[in-house]
Formats: sequence, structure tokens, C-alpha cells
Amino acid sequence: MKQYPVAWIVYPIALLLFGCAPNREEWMSRAATQQAQVATGSIGNEQKIRNESRFGAQVLRTLSEQASKAAPNAGQNKQAAIAFAQNAILISSGLDSIADSQTDAQFTEAVWAMCDSDRRTAAPFVGQMLLGIANTARERSVSDPSHTQVLEHTATYMDTFGERLINIPSECDHANAAMAEANAEEQKAEAEHRENVNTAVTAAALVFAGAVILGSSAASVAAAEASRPVIIQEPAPAPSNCVYHDGNSYTCY
Repeated sequence: MKQYPVAWIVYPIALLLFGCAPNREEWMSRAATQQAQVATGSIGNEQKIRNESRFGAQVLRTLSEQASKAAPNAGQNKQAAIAFAQNAILISSGLDSIADSQTDAQFTEAVWAMCDSDRRTAAPFVGQMLLGIANTARERSVSDPSHTQVLEHTATYMDTFGERLINIPSECDHANAAMAEANAEEQKAEAEHRENVNTAVTAAALVFAGAVILGSSAASVAAAEASRPVIIQEPAPAPSNCVYHDGNSYTCY
């Protein structure tokens, strides 16, 4: 009979009891998706976020074009205008990626891409410029009553958009901290699973070994009994005046 190592027998039993180890990729993917939802949840569902991202990207492209055209004549603000134009394009490309996402995974990836180092730096700068545009629009709404409604709407939008961009670094820090916590939890769960399986394997191996020993002992006793010679007992001698007939009975005269 072919012999197998004890671990080959008891390890599958331990897996049946405790299941497979945590899937790290799935664990971290769920954590990333959750943090993307937390970061954007105040805006709305994914489709609303896609729509607003598309509109925001268009606004930034328009402002970037205007800043690029104005830069040559901006005097001491020339470098600021150029920087705004470049950074606005960088942010708009990230927003376009969010708007273009078709699946949850693509959406999560695009949201996290806003935490790239270049965009983390660009977002607050662009956000501050949008707040400046909002203040300008608000001031003009006072001096130009005929366009008050449009200018106030513009000011409100730029305020909201600007604040969101300014908050991107802190949102990214929060998300990264949550991912680090999720990573630690996954490693802990994996270590606990490994310990549980090892404990189960050890216990099962001891039980299995004990069963083998008991089985071997029982088999040895049975074999010894089987190998003991059969003792045939002779019948007691018949009296002198009697004769045996068949070895078991006799007749006396």
C-alpha cells in the first residue's frame, strides 16, 4: 500500500475547516474602491460624479485657454497665468479620466489618479485661482446688476469647485492612511489564518498519528492471535472395560 506524508492528509482537512487565506488583491481592491467612494460621496453617485467631472474638465480647459492667451500681456502676473494654464490642463485630464470610466474598477483607478504627486500639487493652486475668479464674479455682480444672476451662479460654482480642488491633498492623505490600515488588517488576517491552519494541522497530525498507533497495535494483537497454533485436546481415556466408538463416545461391557 502506498504511504503518504501525514501533512498531505491533514492539511486539506485544515483548509476545509478554516478556508483559504485572505486574497490580498481582492482585499486591497475593495479598500481602494471604498476610499474612492468616501472621497466622492458628498458629490453624489458615480454617474453624477462622471457628469460633473466632464463639466469641470471643460471649464478648466476654457480657463486654461484664456490664461494662455492673456499671459503675454499679463505683466507681473505672466508666470502665474502660465502656471495656471498648465496646471488646469493637468487637472482637467484627470477629470476627463473619471468621466470616461465605464466600470467601477476604472472609476476607482481614475479617482485615485487624482492623488498623483503632480496633481496633488496642482489641485490647490488651481483651486485658489478658482476662488479668486469667484470673488471677482461676486464683485462684478454688484456693479453689473443686469448679470447678477449669472455672476452669482458662476461665483457659487467656482467656490465649490475651488474648495474641492484645494481639499484633494487632504482627501488623498486620508485615503492613503485608510489603505495603510487596510493593509495592516489584511496582513493580520493572513497571519491569523496561517496560525489557525498550522494549529489545526498539528492537532490533526497528532490525532492521526494516535489513530495509526492504535490501529497498528490492534493489528499486531490480531496477527499474534491468528498465528498462535491450534491445540487439539485429546479425549479423556475410557475405563478399562469400555470401548470408544467414534472418539467421543464409548460402550462399556
